[in-house]
Amino acid sequence: KSTDSDEVTTLGTNSAGSNTVLPSDSVIVEEDLIVQGDITAANFTQGLWTPTVSNVLNVASSTAHQCQYSRTGSYVSFSGRVTIDPTSTGTITGLTMTLPIASTFGDAGKAGGSGGGDGTGNTTVLTISAGTTVLVLTFLPDSAASEVYSFSGGYWIQ
Repeated sequence: KSTDSDEVTTLGTNSAGSNTVLPSDSVIVEEDLIVQGDITAANFTQGLWTPTVSNVLNVASSTAHQCQYSRTGSYVSFSGRVTIDPTSTGTITGLTMTLPIASTFGDAGKAGGSGGGDGTGNTTVLTISAGTTVLVLTFLPDSAASEVYSFSGGYWIQ
């Protein structure tokens, strides 16, 4: 541990080249924290995944694109895109998508999200059903043409 004249505390390697070990399991930062280099934490991950989609209601075809996610503790945030070709307009349309990190939902309040399509008025809603392991994307299409739908949301790992 060293402090320079600007009162910046630096944690790094000691004289033997080993990482500095703090005396407790947590560090409280009361001001700005500036990190140069990577931060490694056991409960933080991020990555890419391509969900498996299953057409459920009013979907002629669908294609998932590569999506992204990050996990902090037991919460997962995600975003991505899926191309959906609805069978008809004005009918509730839906499909399911697999999760980037597995979870079996105990109740519907543990996940959610939203998004939209390229067309006007195509707002999507992401929900889950209790006892399932997939996200449910639903919307009311204003066109029967194939369209890209973007979404984002999050869930608690159960």
